[in-house]
Amino acid sequence: MPSSARKGTWHFESLWTFPFSGPISPMITSDLLHDVDSELQRDLLERETRPPYIRSAELKYKLSDLETALNKTPITIRVNGYIQLDANRAVDRDKLLRWFQATWSPVDGQLGRSAAYREWSQL
Repeated sequence: MPSSARKGTWHFESLWTFPFSGPISPMITSDLLHDVDSELQRDLLERETRPPYIRSAELKYKLSDLETALNKTPITIRVNGYIQLDANRAVDRDKLLRWFQATWSPVDGQLGRSAAYREWSQL
């Protein structure tokens, strides 16, 4: 296992460019939010370079960032989130960067006990 490999949980931040095809309405609707959330999850989890032992992935973005991004091409917003690995699995930062470009930080201890995660999940 490489020296940078960590078990448990990682936090990430990234600028995400949406691979939407076709026109996007600049008006925020529940359908648009559903489409954005679905596209983010699909893009995150269906990449060929995704480590196979990711148990869960959560991500968020600010609505104000999305509103601004809808007026530009390509649509790019700042997202951040957490991934959890299967028990007894580890992944190194290089593998995560091959999956997608982000700023990756390991989370010490259990995710549910992390004050930063609890605060983030309440947003």
